[in-house]
Amino acid sequence: GRRPRSAGPSAAGTCDLIESELGLLVLGDLGMHLLLQGEFAEAVHPLEEAVSGRRRRASSTQASMTLASEPGIQLLTNLGAAKAGLCLFHEALALFAEALELRRSLDLYHTLPCARLLRNVGWSQLHSAEYEASADAFSEALTVLRGLGAMATEDAARALHGRANARLRLADRMRSLGDFQRAAQILDEIGLSNSELAADARTGVAKVSTSILDYPDDDDAAPGSSGSRKAFASFLVGLLQGQVDLFSSEGASRLLAVFGVQTC
Repeated sequence: GRRPRSAGPSAAGTCDLIESELGLLVLGDLGMHLLLQGEFAEAVHPLEEAVSGRRRRASSTQASMTLASEPGIQLLTNLGAAKAGLCLFHEALALFAEALELRRSLDLYHTLPCARLLRNVGWSQLHSAEYEASADAFSEALTVLRGLGAMATEDAARALHGRANARLRLADRMRSLGDFQRAAQILDEIGLSNSELAADARTGVAKVSTSILDYPDDDDAAPGSSGSRKAFASFLVGLLQGQVDLFSSEGASRLLAVFGVQTC
């Protein structure tokens, strides 16, 4: 006679497999793969399942399989990044905040992954119109990178680029220009001058420089006086772009002219 067909995996068996250590690792890897492919909506479900599974293991004796571990924190970060990719910035920020708190409590704060997490926080706050908080998050990322001796890196350039955008939204043009300029300089020094990020940083330098130079003079500047806001901005733009040598006679003359002091 014919053999009876074997039954497929039961719902309970499937659930047990997903809840297993291997299942949670596979879900996390799948979510990360989809995230890197830009498939944000598809990445959310496996990442949420992996995060939920680790939450249920909070009392596990195997700490590496809970959220209170580097892999667990990275899962929270990846889920936040997927939410941010779907413009769900408030949900993303809540996940990032949880990840940051875990990093502080586990002494995993002064690390490269934390600097990248802070950069994610900065961008989500920027898109949520929280401009001051965004600039602070990028500054904190730079502080972490500086402590790691990693200022001449793409990570530092990305943090500077993010802070430049936040400062520009705050109308802090001069410091925004400085950040764009420094980001472009770092990328040039590490051989990434042809990257999309470098091109965007150079575009930022050009646009902010133009906006500064087009800014109207002070209404109360004395007639004929060169000590205007526009003249000072022009000098600083030249200084930041390397077009003015402050220690040359020409540079000193330009600086004195800003304050209305004429030289021979």
